Amino acid sequence: MKKILNYLFPKPTSEQKVNKRTEELFSVLTSKVEYDLSELETVLVINNLRRKLNESLKSKKNQLMSDSIDSSLRAEEVENAIQKIE
Repeated sequence: MKKILNYLFPKPTSEQKVNKRTEELFSVLTSKVEYDLSELETVLVINNLRRKLNESLKSKKNQLMSDSIDSSLRAEEVENAIQKIE
């Protein structure tokens, strides 16, 4: 049954997901529904988006590193407790 569902509704590949999202964002960016952006404004929007994404990824990396350090410290505490029990 699962094979039939996968055949009828295949999961998109990573490349397909990226291409779809790219097309969606490009469509929104070039849409004239809300306002018409000049080419320079479009480039500025894209640069701002890249900057925000960069900041977001750096923040996520820092949070993950902090979580890793906290987990490592907790693991050491557990290891010390185990040693005291043995």
